[in-house]
Amino acid sequence: MVGCMGQDIPLQSIHLEGRYKCQKIKAVKKRKSLRKLGLRQMPSTKKRPDFYNTDEGKEIKKILELMESDKAYNTKSAYSTDGGKYPSHRMPFVDKHMRYLSEHSAVSLKHYISNLKLITRVR
Repeated sequence: MVGCMGQDIPLQSIHLEGRYKCQKIKAVKKRKSLRKLGLRQMPSTKKRPDFYNTDEGKEIKKILELMESDKAYNTKSAYSTDGGKYPSHRMPFVDKHMRYLSEHSAVSLKHYISNLKLITRVR
């Protein structure tokens, strides 16, 4: 058997006190066990299709716009390398967070907004 660094390892040395010798062996073992069950490993994140056009997307956008207009929150724009979409290279607060939420579907919208309000609150 070949180990992580390319050296030969005897089969009995792969398991050390219930732990795998390296992460690669553990990952291969997990994929094989999933295949035996007829399952496959799914990616952990998927984009939300058309998040901007959904009801919850529109509601989140309104909340972000209210936060941006309120002086109680620090909602400065962030730097962006996309000069075509943002000629001043400044991505607005609302666009930045809407993009993040559309790309990370596993994030709870309610918790994200709650935490964002806590983080951006001017004290």
